[in-house]
Amino acid sequence: MEANKPRRVNEAAAVAAGAIVALAAVLQFSPTDWAEHLKPWVVPLALVACALVGLSVGIYWTRRSARGTVPEATSTTCAISYDEMKVVFQQLVELGAYDQLRIFGYTQEMVPEFLSWALRKRLDVFVLNRSWKDEEIEEKAHNAALAQTRPELRPWRKADNLRALAASSRAFAVRFYAGRPVIKAMLLSGEGRRAGFISFYHWKEFEGGSPYKGGSPWMVSMLYLRGETQDERNVLDYLASQFEVAWRNSKRGEDLAPP
Repeated sequence: MEANKPRRVNEAAAVAAGAIVALAAVLQFSPTDWAEHLKPWVVPLALVACALVGLSVGIYWTRRSARGTVPEATSTTCAISYDEMKVVFQQLVELGAYDQLRIFGYTQEMVPEFLSWALRKRLDVFVLNRSWKDEEIEEKAHNAALAQTRPELRPWRKADNLRALAASSRAFAVRFYAGRPVIKAMLLSGEGRRAGFISFYHWKEFEGGSPYKGGSPWMVSMLYLRGETQDERNVLDYLASQFEVAWRNSKRGEDLAPP
């Protein structure tokens, strides 16, 4: 608001100056001669007056509408759909500039959705899944409540899948974290560079199945950070640090207690 004051003062001064010039031009004649001398100027003055009114109205509405707008961001960060993310992710991997992928997941859903066998050979992959033990506890309580209140809904059934993942062998590193799935993200790293996609699982309690929606068909939108600005690189560093602490505090599948 303060920045607009000088401009408003200048505009007011211009209007005042124009009025003074017009008044001086008229006052040099006798009042009885005003009509005669002003007659040739009636039409041009009317046109000028209409133009000034139109200009004033345009400036007013432009300023009024601009009050609710936000300047375009200088960052390259953007929100993209899940399908767009798949295309961008494949393009990034095929560049050959990244050799490591870290995934914040839930049920390892992003591995089959994004990583073909060909792409897996190009990257060292580290995946965080939820512990089947935590999943089972919450799942049982949720299903028991639904049986009483919403029996028509599909029950939540993911603990068995996570237990099977914990017992299976794989070509990439996996650990299982305690707690609820919150962050859904993929972080690509290479020599001196990073790029990433970050979002959150969408809590939808009464849509059947797990209330933590994030994969197909509930494909969440993602923020894409190219790592081209310092602020983007900072956020990617924060994400990497969170992965490291989560990885350190998670367990390997064989370390989870058997049922």
